[in-house]
Amino acid sequence: MRPTSTNNSRSLAALALAATLSLAAPPVLAQDTDTTPEPGAPPARPEAMVYSVTIPTIIPVESSLDEATLRAIIGGDLATHAEALATLDAASITIPEITVSFTLPPIEGQAGTGTITYRDIVISDIEDGVASSASIGSATSESGPAGTFEFDAMTSGTFDIGGILRFYGLVASETDMPLETLYEDVVLEGGRLTAPEVTCDFGRMEVAEFKARPLKVPLGELMAIAQSMEAAGSQPAPQDIAKFVSFYADMVSAVEVSPMHFDGLNCLGKTANGEPMSIDLGAIEIGSFGDGRYPEISIADFRISAEDGIVA
Repeated sequence: MRPTSTNNSRSLAALALAATLSLAAPPVLAQDTDTTPEPGAPPARPEAMVYSVTIPTIIPVESSLDEATLRAIIGGDLATHAEALATLDAASITIPEITVSFTLPPIEGQAGTGTITYRDIVISDIEDGVASSASIGSATSESGPAGTFEFDAMTSGTFDIGGILRFYGLVASETDMPLETLYEDVVLEGGRLTAPEVTCDFGRMEVAEFKARPLKVPLGELMAIAQSMEAAGSQPAPQDIAKFVSFYADMVSAVEVSPMHFDGLNCLGKTANGEPMSIDLGAIEIGSFGDGRYPEISIADFRISAEDGIVA
């Protein structure tokens, strides 16, 4: 598939794909961009991220949505099927592989490209939009010379697809409803970064529960505000600033996350002078987040080793 013209609903579809089928990978966003040039015209450089999704196979078992509808949703047409997805029933949904190819806006005249590939996605025992478990066997993100991220298995217990769609404002709901559990027992087994000047190994990450309620400002409206502020440069409209601040204030009270544990990381690389250096972080503990309060963070066994010495 080639990147196509997109609108806000398709942008949100890509975000929802990341939220509903990926447990830890960043969303791929697209904005109003037409990448199809007029006949005879030179190809236009994209001014916003554009993407395409490739899905060789989807295997639904006893599903209220057929393979064609699921393919349309993941491919970008979420707006048409959001209500049906929020109440999905299925014994299981299995997707051996999803590849998202994207092109980033030009920086210093050069547009970046990359791919994100999710493998062995399985969502099981889904009733009224809530799955008892979800997993991704592995994921790889490649961004040209910037390097490659590889993620090991990601798993979740309770996985509320409908709740996630309500949180982002993709299906209608009351904004004053209590927080509901969207994920439980989320585990990221680890991963690694490989880049020209550095390699990093990341340890296991665990979080017991993620709760949220619907945001008062739908994400689509926030994206429109962000675009307006970006276009205004150093003098954004006061009403846009007020809406953005209101969104942020609402968001920090709309989410509750239980304490997280991260086994730490190890990075090996080179300094600007070409000398070897390393960064080691032991166990990282992040306290609970909720009720508008940020968590405390503790790091054990912090160590940086470089040509001029060691800090530990």
